[in-house]
Amino acid sequence: MTIFCTYLIISRFQTLFDIEAAINYLVLLQALKIAEAKGKRDLFIHAMIVFFIISGATLFSQTLFTTLIMFMLIITNFINIYLIENSFDKTGSVIIFLKRSIPYTIFSTGLVTILFIVFPRYELGFISLKDQIASSGFSPEVSPSDVDEIVLSETKVFRAYLNKSDQLITAQAYWIGAVLEDTDGFNWKIKEGTTFTNPSWQPRTNKNFIEYRIQTESMMSHYLYTLDTPIEPPTLREDLNILQIAPKTFQLRRKNTKKVYYSGKSVMDELIQNQNDFSKLLHIPPTILNNQFTTLIASFKTENDQQTLANILSFFSNNNFSYTLKPGRSRSLHEFIFKNKKGFCIHFASAFAIMARAAKIPARVVTGFQGGEYNEFGHFFLVKELDAHAWVETYIKNHGWKRYDPVESVAPLRIALGSSSFFASLEQTGFNLNAQNILYKQYRRFVNAVDYINARFGQFIFSFDTTYQEKIAQKLTVNLSFLHKISFIIPIVFLLFLFAFYTFKNWHNLHPRNEIILFYKLCSKLKKIEIIRTTGQPAYSLLLTVNRSEALNQTQKDLINNFLIIYQQYRFSKDGHPKQLNELKILLKQIQLINNKNKDKTIICEKI
Repeated sequence: MTIFCTYLIISRFQTLFDIEAAINYLVLLQALKIAEAKGKRDLFIHAMIVFFIISGATLFSQTLFTTLIMFMLIITNFINIYLIENSFDKTGSVIIFLKRSIPYTIFSTGLVTILFIVFPRYELGFISLKDQIASSGFSPEVSPSDVDEIVLSETKVFRAYLNKSDQLITAQAYWIGAVLEDTDGFNWKIKEGTTFTNPSWQPRTNKNFIEYRIQTESMMSHYLYTLDTPIEPPTLREDLNILQIAPKTFQLRRKNTKKVYYSGKSVMDELIQNQNDFSKLLHIPPTILNNQFTTLIASFKTENDQQTLANILSFFSNNNFSYTLKPGRSRSLHEFIFKNKKGFCIHFASAFAIMARAAKIPARVVTGFQGGEYNEFGHFFLVKELDAHAWVETYIKNHGWKRYDPVESVAPLRIALGSSSFFASLEQTGFNLNAQNILYKQYRRFVNAVDYINARFGQFIFSFDTTYQEKIAQKLTVNLSFLHKISFIIPIVFLLFLFAFYTFKNWHNLHPRNEIILFYKLCSKLKKIEIIRTTGQPAYSLLLTVNRSEALNQTQKDLINNFLIIYQQYRFSKDGHPKQLNELKILLKQIQLINNKNKDKTIICEKI
């Protein structure tokens, strides 16, 4: 069974060196171990381990939904243990069960919480302490010739927190992932084989700065997203190196294995870039320039570059082009422009950039995300995979780089509403599910409120890093290294405590108290009376069994009853007197005489 379940876990996660796979494997081993439990003691030990595992998984889950599930599992575990315990002892009550089990839960949860606070935050190379990498709609290259359909995904990518004083509408929210300058005539990618030197940027005004903080929602690639247009590289909270590989394109020097929290600063107006060499931004393959295409470009060309670009946008809006997620395959730019005329963002962005270059206007494609769901409770944008987008930047002389989004000419609501509301309005449901619907608005408010609570919870867990540990150490007037040492000492002390506890318990069983020895002797002298004592049956329950027995006369029952009553008083009462121990010895001798007169009877007496 263990080998089979191990195979299933490896098949699911492709490794055992991952925190989620490791937890599943640990739960598997624990479940199999419970099957070997032979008594209540084993059961409660396993319960404490299960609570420890659940508490740890809860603290590092970073989602409120997962935490609620974990608490439900804890309650279920309580119920299961209670049912199993009753199979050992039919006389058990819920109150007694809770008194026994709650301390285990408090101890396990407390231990995990302490370790969470003081344990050092290490970045392990062979094991991930966060979620698995989720594929994002963002890609550092676009290939419209290879795509004939796109599937929307609700997977969350990142949250962008804004200052309350800053206002950003959905139509302005362009999140840059990569700037692509190399093209084969339809497909685009980052320029290879060149060393990028960051040019000097100068904003036209100093009034439109927007500061924001981004927290990734799933393990990401090494690309960092910035609001268009960034005026400085992102600032990470952690000691991670940032590399700029292309204009406005930032990435970590190595692929990240955990969530990232960073801040940025952008401006919403145009920027002047001191750059003179635009030759590579005018390159297009000669095969593109056939007669039909060059004639079309000539019809757009004017002495004013901005007017030329406006004419290209009008071409898309006035010639039956449509924005769709299922455009079919367009294998070339010519096929898209002159035949198919159906596509999504990468088709229009690629076509617009090529046409701008053909008109001698420097252009490049930008990929990232557009829009996102604004949460009024937390003042942040939640960006999902379905918000992935592509647009174009063109360089206008004496103006600098300017963003053009041809999708806005074909499907303006996609940009104004954002992808979630736009695609929801296209769905055919029982009622008109659009942004103007009152019920839909109330539903979105409820979803945003829940998402805000979940985000706050995850942000607390995620942000509890070394910086927060240093603050705690300062409040306690101790060194952070001292807290880290405690995190290693606590498990050792815990193991020593368990060892001492069970050693003492076993020693106590090997060297029982005098009254327990007398109780053992009572059982051994009752071997020929038809009384069956179940495992773990307390003395008061044995007393009831004796009174119901037909193998004893009333005198015999009275003697045994007196013995058991005095035994309980002396054993469990704080007012026990040494004289009671002598009374037990006398009663035991009297019961011994009775037993000798009943040698033909059979008694079954189990050891405690």
